[in-house]
Amino acid sequence: MVDDDEKVAQSCRCMGHRVRINTQKNIIIRSVHKALAAALDDLSSSEMWTQLQRVFQQVESDSIVFWLRQLIRKAEGTHTMKQHLESFQTSLRHLENAEVTFEEHVKAAMLLATLPDDSTDSADSWAGFVSGLQANETTQLSAVVISILVEIRERKVKSLENVKPK
Repeated sequence: MVDDDEKVAQSCRCMGHRVRINTQKNIIIRSVHKALAAALDDLSSSEMWTQLQRVFQQVESDSIVFWLRQLIRKAEGTHTMKQHLESFQTSLRHLENAEVTFEEHVKAAMLLATLPDDSTDSADSWAGFVSGLQANETTQLSAVVISILVEIRERKVKSLENVKPK
């Protein structure tokens, strides 16, 4: 007896490559769903959550390297500073889940190091902001994040004032 997944795969073999790949992805996804349902059958919700955490929090060295790269990536013009902050904090969370931790002042310094410092475009440069903070061993990441958010607001207000007709 041929199951539904095999029927779909057989009928799509004569179609284009993209359809076949999408179908194969769907088959894999359905198989994973079936496997998860079987593995989690007869478990309490607490036990299910523990099982899911165990499966999805497994960390390999390549994922640690990926999140480290995300963490130290410079803020680019295509993203807003708020998006950069969110990305930085997400990367930190993933690394902490992998038991890769940094002291608070190191996290703060890494965030400051990722801010744009392009001297050719002074409007987007954060070099003055970074040098003005004078981070040291007592600097907390949360204080740096708050300072950045305040600076974002001040820059926005200043840019709106420059646009107002006089």
